[in-house]
Amino acid sequence: HGWTPAQVKSFASEARTENLNAPADAVQTVGSNTRATAWVRYYDQQRDLIRTLKKAGFDVWITSASPEPVVDVWARGAGVDPDHAIGIRSTTEHGRITSHLEGCGSAKDGDDSVITYIDGKRCWINQEIFGVRGAAAEKVQPAAGRQVFAAGDSDTDVSFLRDATGLRLVLNRNKNELMCRAYDDSDGRWIVNPMFIEPKGQKTAPYPCATTGYTDHDGTPAPVRRSDGSVVPDQKDSVYGG
Repeated sequence: HGWTPAQVKSFASEARTENLNAPADAVQTVGSNTRATAWVRYYDQQRDLIRTLKKAGFDVWITSASPEPVVDVWARGAGVDPDHAIGIRSTTEHGRITSHLEGCGSAKDGDDSVITYIDGKRCWINQEIFGVRGAAAEKVQPAAGRQVFAAGDSDTDVSFLRDATGLRLVLNRNKNELMCRAYDDSDGRWIVNPMFIEPKGQKTAPYPCATTGYTDHDGTPAPVRRSDGSVVPDQKDSVYGG
């Protein structure tokens, strides 16, 4: 609140440079005593995938639950222009960012109810990429109006991954709902890959898909269900790092 988008991009650019140049495993103190990761890398495989998709004629976008000025800076380094990057969009007043959000679907600017997170990613993708307006943007669209390929690594990516009509690439970070759906592979369109940097080892216990793998809107754990309502059985972790 109070900064211009250009200033936020400048902060993000400086942080990007600092963290890309930091040695692997660097940490920093945030606040008085919180220790946090202080290094980051782009996946070479991610950049290669984006280049390959573009050469094949795909229109490649990034959507992230981070502020859009920050997403714009990081997307460019992955090979995606800012006009193809969607993040959390704040309203502006006299050229400066406010504490309120732009709306999507049935949510108006200032309602502060929808961001690029879980089902909100679906809304923003439908609205900004496919041009769907109003409450319809919150709904799953007909197959011809959805993304062909999607990739993600978090439970918060499940909605837009499920919307993909062709293939869905999942990087395994041991996230319960995501891995339940990916390993269940109910329609044969899910692909699982270990993380490319410091991949996680095998999760020893099965994913609790049939009991608590899903988190309901009120935070209550519940079984993971397929589109037809059937429960996904517990899944063994089978694609992991060494």
